[in-house]
Amino acid sequence: MEYRILGRTGVSVSNLCLGAMMFGPWGEPDHDNGIQTIHRALDAGINFIDTADGYSQGESEEIVAKALAGGRRDDVILATKFHGAMGENPNQQGSSVGGSSVRSRTPCAGWALTGSISTRSTGPVPTPTSRKPSPH
Repeated sequence: MEYRILGRTGVSVSNLCLGAMMFGPWGEPDHDNGIQTIHRALDAGINFIDTADGYSQGESEEIVAKALAGGRRDDVILATKFHGAMGENPNQQGSSVGGSSVRSRTPCAGWALTGSISTRSTGPVPTPTSRKPSPH
């Protein structure tokens, strides 16, 4: 596996990134199969996983968290995106910090990753990215 430095962070990431969009009902609903796929990617040297709270309404992130449990989290760089609607409540949509910001199923009045993958037993996410600017 080849690696490169991620921007100016000094963090080394694999040239290949495992996209987690298809874990859960949108693709592979079996959690064990998704976990096995993630483990195979890690064993092949991939250390970069991209996910988002909106993938299968957060279920994809739950599968990633399960796969990284047991000591594998320290070897992985996680990238996640936020902004998609996670519910009908206005506080479960968008990326505004002023009260309409939310991650997964948890309303948030501040940091947009509360309730997302960072709180699914994975630790901090160094590369959160908003899908688009909030209108608020």
